[in-house]
Amino acid sequence: MNEIPTTAASQGAEDPREAQPARWGKGGSHPPIVENGEPLPGEVEVVVDEEDGEEYLVAAEPPEVFWKTTEDGEAYVEADDPLARTRAVLDDESAYLEIYRTVLAACAAPGGAKTPDLAAAVDGHPLVQSPRLYVQHFLKKLEDAGAIRWEGAWVAGSAAADVLAELDVKQAASASKAQGEGVLR
Repeated sequence: MNEIPTTAASQGAEDPREAQPARWGKGGSHPPIVENGEPLPGEVEVVVDEEDGEEYLVAAEPPEVFWKTTEDGEAYVEADDPLARTRAVLDDESAYLEIYRTVLAACAAPGGAKTPDLAAAVDGHPLVQSPRLYVQHFLKKLEDAGAIRWEGAWVAGSAAADVLAELDVKQAASASKAQGEGVLR
């Protein structure tokens, strides 16, 4: 069994529940807190129930525990940019924008989209025949970018709506440009 090293002050504690892991507050993690941000109480509430002249300990409801992140953790979360990652995927695979739009639109629909339904919409498309690609390729790229996630179905993340709007603008601009080129002929 692995034991968590404790601080010198808590090693002599008679009640092992009072021992605090030595790593709390050092190099990256903070001690647990309760919802209002206060430290987790060190004492456990002991409830005694008396029945037929006998005393019994009753398990008290434990407080809900929260963990506060470090400054490095906060910086990591703030730097996370699913929209930029999704845009990079679309830039790298611009030949497949129509496929990505199909997948994102299906995932953005209420209830999301199941893989077989996405496969039916994508796997027979002429763009994915040579080189042969399947819907899983597009799902993996979008999931890694943070544009979609699995919740019993593929559902759109926060970046998907922005990306879909951008793709609609690009598609409208392309259609307008193609229509304009037809007039010049």
